Amino acid sequence: MPLKALPSEFYLFISCYEITYYVLSLLYYFFIKNIKRKDDTIMFIHHIATIILIIISNLHHNHNSMLAGLYVLLIHNICDIFLNLYMLLKYITTIPNILKNINIGFGVFIFFYSRLILFGSLICYVIIYPTESDFITSLILFIIYGFDIYWCFLIATEITNELLKKNDDKLYVE
Repeated sequence: MPLKALPSEFYLFISCYEITYYVLSLLYYFFIKNIKRKDDTIMFIHHIATIILIIISNLHHNHNSMLAGLYVLLIHNICDIFLNLYMLLKYITTIPNILKNINIGFGVFIFFYSRLILFGSLICYVIIYPTESDFITSLILFIIYGFDIYWCFLIATEITNELLKKNDDKLYVE
């Protein structure tokens, strides 16, 4: 169990940092930003569930809760690297479009793989090796996994529409 060697101060620091990020992003996207999207309610519930999962993983210092908290943080942050890199490359006009397309393609692949396969394996691990606090952890993981499946469906729909040149802004509500 490699998580037993993880220093609790480091884990607490990372958890507090992530909780702060999720709370600030909730405040920004739902109270400051004026762009409304169709998945705003799902995004709000997703952020609340993630905050609760991080808090639970800090309160219950067993292997599964810490694993769930760390795994969720890793999976939800790894895709941000490619998303932010794509947004950066989008505004640099000297970069060829093929590099931008490779980056977003790789980012979409990482998103699908991490959210569907890796996150699904975490849920299987928590169910196969349960502990006393894993009912709430499993419930929150299933909620987050359901939202991840929904977003993968949205992304696949957008990619299909882009490939078929049906440019509908279905994510945004006017």
